[in-house]
Amino acid sequence: MNKTCPKCAETMPLDRFGRDKNRRDGLNPWCKACNAANARRHGQANREAISAKRKAQYAADPEPARKRVRQYTKRNAQMVRANKRRYYQENRGRHAAYMADYYRRDPRRCLDIIARAKAKKPEYYRLVSAASTTVRRARFRKVQQVPFTAAQLAQRLAYYGNRCWMCGAPAGTVDHVKPIVAGGPNMLANLRPACPPCNSGKAGRWPFQPKASPHT
Repeated sequence: MNKTCPKCAETMPLDRFGRDKNRRDGLNPWCKACNAANARRHGQANREAISAKRKAQYAADPEPARKRVRQYTKRNAQMVRANKRRYYQENRGRHAAYMADYYRRDPRRCLDIIARAKAKKPEYYRLVSAASTTVRRARFRKVQQVPFTAAQLAQRLAYYGNRCWMCGAPAGTVDHVKPIVAGGPNMLANLRPACPPCNSGKAGRWPFQPKASPHT
């Protein structure tokens, strides 16, 4: 079955119309495209009033808004993560300034938030810390860098079974195969998992040939 939208005068299938339980046929008289265009015009024309109303509603009862955000984030997880990454890359300086100001205003709360996040995902934040450390060291030594994320680092370490590439023991650190002090680049191809004793023993030696592993 088809229906004609009185706004654009087009006849189209019923799935092009939104639901409206107050209508006899259960459908909105305008098609979805016309409704969306009308909503955009209304929002642009009444932006300040709508913003003030939403702020007042949130101040009175924030939970419904938080619930909608959680549901939207769950339904569109990949898109939300991509948007966050893009926003951070385009506004890195602005974001850093905002976070620094936020920390100055309430450092105790910031530290509590960080502690709770680390307690929930200790392995993830260990990788974030490891990735940040490699970046700082590479900048200090002024060697080549190819950016990577904590998730990419996790995949790289998992490729080696999260075991030390030199002795085969469970790894707890990340090692630059060609050390940064020897001019090695800070990139995934130069990173491997390593246990603390092997990583410390190898230090900045290059070239380096590991001994036969008792774990392999």
